[in-house]
Amino acid sequence: MGLTHRILAQANSFLASRSVEGYVVGGYVRDSIIGQVSRDIDIAILNANPEIVNDLASSLGGKLFILDEHRDISRIVIGDKLPSGLDNPFVNVDVSLCTSDIMENLGKRDFAINSIAVPLNRAYPNIDLQYLIDPYNGIEDIGAKRISCISDSVFREDPLRLLRAVRFSSQFQFDLTARTKTLIYQYSNMLTGVSSERIREEFLKIIQCSNSSYHISILDELGLLSVLIPELDDC
Repeated sequence: MGLTHRILAQANSFLASRSVEGYVVGGYVRDSIIGQVSRDIDIAILNANPEIVNDLASSLGGKLFILDEHRDISRIVIGDKLPSGLDNPFVNVDVSLCTSDIMENLGKRDFAINSIAVPLNRAYPNIDLQYLIDPYNGIEDIGAKRISCISDSVFREDPLRLLRAVRFSSQFQFDLTARTKTLIYQYSNMLTGVSSERIREEFLKIIQCSNSSYHISILDELGLLSVLIPELDDC
């Protein structure tokens, strides 16, 4: 059993011992459907005391970091004993707390391909496709190779998603839907309110893709490139 599968099994066992419901959500589910290996796991925990995140981190033998205190999102970083020379010897487990049901979590996400969940006990060793929860038709978008927003407010809620949309398009060779492009262009100036560190991370991921020149042109088409590099407006 691989490390990510062991982590999922341990997390499921721990939450079951507390009679707490958990789901795997987001990128790990998306990548599994696409057929890619992911070392990033998102777990949504329902109706639990916040202290459970500390206990989960201890149970998994990882280090806990607070990512977003306002939205109750934490990260557990778990080391792996891998041969030297590998780029990523860690698995990141992002944990979010929900006060109602899994739909609360999925409704706060960005794109349909990232808004799919599966019960934690059905996520390993392989995701059981019969138990997928897919309110925004993310599986259909994956099959059609497209990126679509789950609502018109996703970019207002976090303007970094403006770049993430292009990054996902570049990473997976998916097309942005016409509605998504319209919304990106409409809210492109909101990118000025995002920290330079967060912007740099997403931009580097875009230019590191093999088809980066094409997606740089998409950034320009959507009004994002001139926000990233204001000097271009003088050219």
